[in-house]
Amino acid sequence: MAKARPVSDLKCEADARGGARLVLMSRVGEMISLREHALDWADPEGVHGMRVASRRLRSALADFLPYLKRRALNRPRRKLKSLAAALGEVRDMDVAVDALEKLTKRADADVRKGIEVFINERKLRREQAHAKLTEEIEQDVLQNLRDEFAAGLERAIANQSLQLENDSSVGRESETSFHDAGRCVIEERWRDVRKLSLSLFYPHDSEPLHRMRIAAKKLRYALELFAPAWDDDSLHLFADEASQMQAALGELHDCDVWIDAFGARLKKFEVHHHDIVASVRADGLGQEREAAVWLLQHFVRARTKNYGSALALWREWEKLNFAGRLATQIKQ
Repeated sequence: MAKARPVSDLKCEADARGGARLVLMSRVGEMISLREHALDWADPEGVHGMRVASRRLRSALADFLPYLKRRALNRPRRKLKSLAAALGEVRDMDVAVDALEKLTKRADADVRKGIEVFINERKLRREQAHAKLTEEIEQDVLQNLRDEFAAGLERAIANQSLQLENDSSVGRESETSFHDAGRCVIEERWRDVRKLSLSLFYPHDSEPLHRMRIAAKKLRYALELFAPAWDDDSLHLFADEASQMQAALGELHDCDVWIDAFGARLKKFEVHHHDIVASVRADGLGQEREAAVWLLQHFVRARTKNYGSALALWREWEKLNFAGRLATQIKQ
């Protein structure tokens, strides 16, 4: 995954709102610059790159919201969410098609024919997602989004500054530097991960594990965002560790999605074909059923492996005192 572009003229000891302006406008520009690549359907990495850029932008915006008047950004935030959803739908179908195509090489002939049905279904959904994404990233649409975001950001900064000037009990935000904001955000993001880590002891409860994945992703993005406030590469090293946890839990979540999909497929098949299963085993429906069973078995095994990886990584964090090392680093 490509690293975010460095932000020019960032002054880490200056006011956090000034840093927010530089970072957020840089992230918007980076995302929009990936438009042409994202429209190249022959290269799935284009959509992936723009999706990651949109995630970094939305994560950074969430990190800076305590230092801004958030109401001024409500409308562009909704548009960014819609764009991220369109990018996500295409990316999900790209990943699904690629995963199923790879699995066909490991299956026997009858199972392969059933998997091909599932591949074609997702290719159709991908075509529909392409159409939606094309609308979302038309040049005029993206330019309007950038202009609206820039205007909203200026209002959010100005309104927050004015409120602080008129507030007789001046809060911490008026004195918070980009560096200090980074410390606060990273501490908060780590607390979220630590709280959700209890889900690792309940391996069959999927939703909290999914939330922990999202928390690990937010921690990683925060570490990358505020790394310039520390002179060495220390925060990037912590970000790499968070990325490993995000990846393990992400693979686990993908397995959960597949398991739910094929479980529901098999349940529907049995309800509608309970009396004729034996007679349709040899035709298309039978092949779909056999493929769904084979895939369900595969993803159950893969989920167990990915869960083990996430749990082992957490135990390593405990042994190597990830929390203590991170706390020591960001106090500098």
